[in-house]
Amino acid sequence: MQQLIQVQQLVPPGVIAYTGRGDYQTRTGQQAPAYDANLLGSGVGAIKRWVASGLNPANPNAPYAFQYLGLDAQGQPAVLKMTIPAGIAMKLNLPGALAYQDYSSWLQARGGTNSVHVFSFMDQQIRRPITQAEWPLLLTPQEASALAAEIGNGAKVVDVSTDAFNQGFVWDPTDPRRVQDIVVGSWRGSAGYLFRDRSAAAGVGAPGSWTITADGPKFTATTPATGQTETRVIPLPIRDLAADEKPVFGGPFIPDQIVVQKGSDAIGAAIPADLEQLIRDTHDRVVRIDNLLPR
Repeated sequence: MQQLIQVQQLVPPGVIAYTGRGDYQTRTGQQAPAYDANLLGSGVGAIKRWVASGLNPANPNAPYAFQYLGLDAQGQPAVLKMTIPAGIAMKLNLPGALAYQDYSSWLQARGGTNSVHVFSFMDQQIRRPITQAEWPLLLTPQEASALAAEIGNGAKVVDVSTDAFNQGFVWDPTDPRRVQDIVVGSWRGSAGYLFRDRSAAAGVGAPGSWTITADGPKFTATTPATGQTETRVIPLPIRDLAADEKPVFGGPFIPDQIVVQKGSDAIGAAIPADLEQLIRDTHDRVVRIDNLLPR
């Protein structure tokens, strides 16, 4: 009895394969890493739907050899071999864009604070909670420092809680958020508001760049590569085949794939010429990737 085994069922131990970003998020509870358009170096990207585990991150140039399903010199399905650097073997490179959290929902999730304003009015001390409208002012020292480093140009953080201008706060010792300023040259402004403007552009943590203007730092969001039009694919490793298993074309019901037939009988139906050409084109793209990899 014949059985056709698809490549996803042939993954060897130590290799984890994902069908896409949704699959990764379902299985790990987090987003897949951003697509790397420079995965192979020199501005060359490639889709890679698997990661190898158990490798030494301290030795990214170590060779990682594996076998995969492809076409041999005669254009027939075969088990082929490829070697890539371990650093690439350990990376996942799925097409698609990262989703960045909307700033408003991020701010709401952080919630309020027990820190309060304290000021005098008619010889009485008034304690006023920090209102929701003021939540954007609050950042942790780590967030403010990261923002200043991102802005560059000598930007530095001034902790307003120790500044003479804002002594009217009593800070909740269990809440690390503070009102802080960023100083760049002669310009000074709220770190929290800069973070708000940055995040409102494309979401919290979205990529972009800063420009220093007379009105202070201005953030411009950038659109990263997503790999949606990438045709280069690093093939999925497969385990060793058993004696009664051999690579074959997938046939009309599994187009654009080479699969493994289990059983001694030859597969009977030939695939249409256009599907066979599609498989050959995919194989050619894999060969071109192999030629780009460092040796």
